[in-house]
Amino acid sequence: MRLCFFEDLCYIILNSRQKRESKKEQQRRKEFAEMTKRDLVVRIAGETGLIQSTVGGIVQKTLDYIADELAAGRNVELRNFGVFEIRRRKSSKGRNPKAPQIMIDIPERTVVKFRAGKELKDRVSRLSGER
Repeated sequence: MRLCFFEDLCYIILNSRQKRESKKEQQRRKEFAEMTKRDLVVRIAGETGLIQSTVGGIVQKTLDYIADELAAGRNVELRNFGVFEIRRRKSSKGRNPKAPQIMIDIPERTVVKFRAGKELKDRVSRLSGER
């Protein structure tokens, strides 16, 4: 199932970048590899025996519902995982690094913040040997 032209484009760009990277850079990238939505779909489909297109639809619908709730100004709590919160950032003053004498106004804006739950924090802290 083709999810998005943008994802295909990102895949092409990432693959061409990996060919130009040194072996050391490739090793570092593997060490801190990212999981894409596609990887998640393939993994869930493999473990459950469901068709990838069905799993892809479920994952996309889940993300859509989370986005809808956030867009409506409501927080989303996923027990033992974390909380997506809506926060207001106050307006502030900023400077252009190329012309530091010029001050600009940065307007107030709404942002999404993720706060990890206790179980997620515990699992991630094991990476660095903190616990």
